Amino acid sequence: MIHSSRSEQFPHGQRGNVQILFAVFFPVLLGFAALAIDVARLNLAKVQLQNAADAGALAGARLLSSTGKPPYSFLNVTTTAANVARENYPYISGSGSVLTTTKGYWNLSSPSPSFSLTSRSSSDVAAIKVQIDSGYMKTFFAPILDYGSRSTRKITARAVATIMPSSPTGTSYGIPILVQ
Repeated sequence: MIHSSRSEQFPHGQRGNVQILFAVFFPVLLGFAALAIDVARLNLAKVQLQNAADAGALAGARLLSSTGKPPYSFLNVTTTAANVARENYPYISGSGSVLTTTKGYWNLSSPSPSFSLTSRSSSDVAAIKVQIDSGYMKTFFAPILDYGSRSTRKITARAVATIMPSSPTGTSYGIPILVQ
């Protein structure tokens, strides 16, 4: 039985290919992993902001009218919407985040419904708009990978909710109309 050494198993000049390939592709693999972590973190923050905006808008819309018909009561609507949004995303108070609540009207009969501060027609229903700007969120790995201006991202969530006109049973429902 003939024993050959490990160096004789490879053709001449083929030793070390695995190390070279590893050295070339490992930084690329680490870059993709870092990018995945940053994107997942920013996506999670966006989802949390959107949930808080939705909750605030729905809580504010609930207070607009007990019947779903005029007269609409804007008393405490913006305060309640802001408080519920803060309860659902406690980081609003710090790190440059801005929470804006606006009371207004939503035109349901228009071909392109929109939110406005004043009622323009009899088909307008009271609505509340909540917008949360996260401030600039730093990414973990983008500065290391030298993405330059991509090392911080601003995330914004908006929600508009209104109450639908009352049902035959006299119950009104707060529903989200617009989520961006």
